[in-house]
Amino acid sequence: MEFLVEFELKGSDGIAALGVAFPQEKIELAAQRLVRQGQLMRLWTVPNGLKEDKVLGLYRTKDLNELDEILDNLPFHERVNVVITRLEPHPNDPYHSGGYFGSFGSNGGSRP
Repeated sequence: MEFLVEFELKGSDGIAALGVAFPQEKIELAAQRLVRQGQLMRLWTVPNGLKEDKVLGLYRTKDLNELDEILDNLPFHERVNVVITRLEPHPNDPYHSGGYFGSFGSNGGSRP
């Protein structure tokens, strides 16, 4: 199952403040471990012009219970609000239908 997870820091210091409270190395190690395990697929920052930047993560787990366990073990889990959205494949998803993403890279990585 795939889930889109939105992280937003509790309070008004913004996501960047996590680096102060938690060494960046600790956060990076947690992300690297989840990537190696095939559970963390992608991460994005959604800047909004304020200090409260959001982070979006694409996770792949067997079920919601496994995702909850992963999120509870993140080094900053008590400092963020989390919104979880379960994702289902769309029948016209170019990634799965061999469309845009299926051919990406075959032309040198440029967009068709």
